[in-house]
Amino acid sequence: MSAVQLSIIVPTYNRLHDLQRVLGQLQRMLRPPGLSLEILISDNSTEDDTQQWVEREQPAGMLYHRNAHNLGQYNNCNLALRRARGEWVQILHDDDEITPDYLQALVPYLSDPDLVLVTGRSIFVGTNAADVQQQHDLRLQRLHFTYPARLNGRQLFTQTLQLGCPFIISHSLMRRKAVLAAGSFKEQLRYTGDFDLWLRMMMRGDFQLVDAVMGNYHLHPGNQISTRKTRWAMYMESYCHALYYLAPLHHYDPAGAATFRQALSKEVPKLQFISGQLLHNPSLSRRLNTLLQRHQLQPRTTPASLPYMLLNALPANLGGQLYRGLVSTIPA
Repeated sequence: MSAVQLSIIVPTYNRLHDLQRVLGQLQRMLRPPGLSLEILISDNSTEDDTQQWVEREQPAGMLYHRNAHNLGQYNNCNLALRRARGEWVQILHDDDEITPDYLQALVPYLSDPDLVLVTGRSIFVGTNAADVQQQHDLRLQRLHFTYPARLNGRQLFTQTLQLGCPFIISHSLMRRKAVLAAGSFKEQLRYTGDFDLWLRMMMRGDFQLVDAVMGNYHLHPGNQISTRKTRWAMYMESYCHALYYLAPLHHYDPAGAATFRQALSKEVPKLQFISGQLLHNPSLSRRLNTLLQRHQLQPRTTPASLPYMLLNALPANLGGQLYRGLVSTIPA
């Protein structure tokens, strides 16, 4: 039997010290039999000494690519995904860590053709780590997740759309074919692109939870929602996801869709607040109010037509405009 190939993609941007640490871990990790590895460093046009260090040290078994200019987080990942050759891919951010033997427990599942994602446990370290770990564990309880477990993709879609997604991108192996078929990352998103991608992947196969610690997920101000504007932007992006994916949910899980639609209807006042009070955009406020009146959208009374109002193109719809207007006020 031929070896399964895994491409480990390491996106990096102005964090040479972190990059050196994670590349050292990759060089020292255990490489289980039956697995062929390639490691791709995707430099998003760093302004530090990353390129000079890589060219000088030439890390063994690693391929380096530097973008001509900053493409943004998700565009950088998409470009690396297209360059990767592995059947499976892992996007390991430069500020996260892996345990030396994390692949040992995952390899047996990679030959299953019906799986599109395999992941294990993550440990949170850094800023507010105890609180974040507690919230993460609570979400796992609400989702009734146990380790190990095989999760049906379509059932998982309903669960995570309502309760959120507990997976960590750095500690997840994804079937590359499924990622590309799902459309890869939406480059216009800023905070929740991994969750959005996984929702689309859930329509294409199952997820596997493995009872193994994958590594540490580092928390710091740069990857946490720390200001009011960023919290509202995160909310707006998540609400757009909810509306976007409510239509397919309605088709194969009517009961779940009905419950979720009722929950979404309670969020209408927040949309009004964002457009009127936070963005100070009278035009968007008028459009939103007209749309709500036309469809008789009031808190707790949402018609079945809701999923189709904002369905087809996130950047082109009203929710997307509200989100882009908000996120444009936040420093990159």
